Amino acid sequence: MSWKLIRVSSHRYDFHAPSGMLEYRPSQKHRIEKQNAFDPTFIHLREAYREDSFMLEAVLSPPDYGDLLHILTDSGSLYLEYESKQFPVTVKSLPACPDDLLQYPDIVKFTLESRYWDTPGTMDFSIFS
Repeated sequence: MSWKLIRVSSHRYDFHAPSGMLEYRPSQKHRIEKQNAFDPTFIHLREAYREDSFMLEAVLSPPDYGDLLHILTDSGSLYLEYESKQFPVTVKSLPACPDDLLQYPDIVKFTLESRYWDTPGTMDFSIFS
């Protein structure tokens, strides 16, 4: 499966598309969960939203590892492009930092989380110069 990270700031956008695996865990939640006053076994669910988790594994060389950390920790909005959708994501866990600057792991694992109301679409990057 191919995926791509996109960092959008006010004056530019950066792409990072490493090779690796992605595990997608979709989840639907509700902002309001309230018991019925007359029948407590019945729960009213309102204002549904999505809270999806993405567990990512990437095979990286040392320069790519630095690029990945830059994309994940830079300012601006972060998007994950997967299955022709661009999910707005936040970083839940960063890849483990290597102990020695001369030794980088081949495979890094990190987790992203996405919260949204409607189905995510795609961005038009032609608006950026």
